[in-house]
Amino acid sequence: MRWDWMTSRAPSAGRALRVGVLLRDNLVEERVFSTNAPITIGQSLRCTLSLP
Repeated sequence: MRWDWMTSRAPSAGRALRVGVLLRDNLVEERVFSTNAPITIGQSLRCTLSLP
């Protein structure tokens, strides 16, 4: 049996991932992700978080 954290917790558990992008000590972007979707970071506009 494979243990999976997605099936072990109820969807209403209230878990979220908070991601911030800092550029020279300034917060450029901050996002909160509450779903278990893949998050991509890069220079492409197709990325979830686009970096300069």
